[in-house]
Amino acid sequence: MIGMALGAALATFTVAPLLAAGGGGTGPILDCPKDQIRDADGKCKPATNNAIDHEARVAYALALAKAERYEEALVALNHASDQNDPRVLNYMGYSLRKSGRLDEGIGYYKRALATDPDYVLAREYLGEAYLTMGRLDLAEAELKEIETRCGTTCEAYLDLAEDIKDYRARNGQG
Repeated sequence: MIGMALGAALATFTVAPLLAAGGGGTGPILDCPKDQIRDADGKCKPATNNAIDHEARVAYALALAKAERYEEALVALNHASDQNDPRVLNYMGYSLRKSGRLDEGIGYYKRALATDPDYVLAREYLGEAYLTMGRLDLAEAELKEIETRCGTTCEAYLDLAEDIKDYRARNGQG
């Protein structure tokens, strides 16, 4: 009985920080000092440590990017064990785009989509990048691709459709 309780407590301790990033919040996953990552074992380790659990690194990098800590996210992602993981490529693209390196970001989105053409979050972010460039036509093409893959009610479709609507309103194309 005690072993089961201890196991449950340990699982909660090690998984809870990772789950905090999944919901879009920054939560306890970002409570490590700068340039450190909370690994799956619950300990803060240098972001450059290549032994950090891949899933923990990806979750941490996403939380950093959502917290607008783009350069730190890039450092974390550059040390990911699977550089072809479409999430790694997508979050690299996101962090680069948001830090003003639009063309580089687009390149990473395209690499993510070459790896997984059905990864609608990369399509959404690519569409947002195209809007930043003033390429409504390309953003709308990504919206159609998202619709084909997940319909008109999935979050990626709704978010990009809203961005396109806002773009049209700002540019008198309503």
